[in-house]
Amino acid sequence: MKNNRYNGGAVLLFAIMLIVSLNSCESFVEDGYRVDYDISNMELKVEVFSSELAELGDTLTYLATGDTIVYVIQANSLYDIKSCVVQSTNDGAAGSGFDVSDSDFDDPFADHSYGTMKKNVRSFRVKYNYIMPKNISNSRITFSAIDAEGKATLQRTAVLVPSIKKYSGISLYAKDNLNNDAFSTSDGVVYEDIKTNYSIFSGVSIDVQEKIDMIFFYNTQSQKAVIASPASSSVALELDIENNNLFKKLNISTDAFNSLTASSLFEITQNDSIFYTGSPAISGIKVGDIIGFITDLNGIEPLKTGIIKINALHPTSISRYKGTSYVMEFDIVTQVKNQ
Repeated sequence: MKNNRYNGGAVLLFAIMLIVSLNSCESFVEDGYRVDYDISNMELKVEVFSSELAELGDTLTYLATGDTIVYVIQANSLYDIKSCVVQSTNDGAAGSGFDVSDSDFDDPFADHSYGTMKKNVRSFRVKYNYIMPKNISNSRITFSAIDAEGKATLQRTAVLVPSIKKYSGISLYAKDNLNNDAFSTSDGVVYEDIKTNYSIFSGVSIDVQEKIDMIFFYNTQSQKAVIASPASSSVALELDIENNNLFKKLNISTDAFNSLTASSLFEITQNDSIFYTGSPAISGIKVGDIIGFITDLNGIEPLKTGIIKINALHPTSISRYKGTSYVMEFDIVTQVKNQ
């Protein structure tokens, strides 16, 4: 009987310890580690800090691999805020996270990795950098702030777009629609006198013809400069591969062209619907024109967009074309599809 009294006491003691432990765990959970929360009435805002990045409804942002989007997270609560947590369906590349180096923003964190707040914080304005990783199509980013009342949550989406290349000071020469130069946006190379050098059927010619995106010539009858795709009926070339690229004049400023990013290039060319409204050739181009294009579905870099800025157009002479010829000088920004 004596041993039974001891066993009964041990069981009672264990039960008391278990209850204390559960209460302690519940208190621990209440401090911000629970999965399910009530909705907090705190004010939570998430905005894009960089004006260079395209926004649609404050929820969608276009980024190329390695691009950084800076989110500004703001919260105001009637209660102490316990934590600010940022989660994403795809982890950002190295360097992603809260940026507390900018003195114009707050550093309310006791722990920057987990977003745990210092004591007595009821409002904050912080920066969070998300760097677009490789090999994804998009990433959904969830911003949460937890206070004594519950949790407030907002979501944003970063969509991967191709990175860009910029080519400056390109010159194409032509005599007419039969004798002219062409340009490849995939390698940034001017291919001279296409008919003479690359119209014959050979492995080298076919490789070049696959790359050609744009042909320049001067229409001597209408006296207008023309940009055309290899498939355009206005080009008198015998090519085995005729990329049907499309072009369209755009209503954007030179400053907008000079500051193009992967995101703004994507947004501009998408909004102008070049795929649906573009033409295989544009006649009457002039200095200052800004022209968007999209490559053929069957091209070496399919459905790639870009923008051209015309810097100069004038008669000239060049040894590969007899008599008077013409030159078009331009800068171009284009997506890079095959990376």
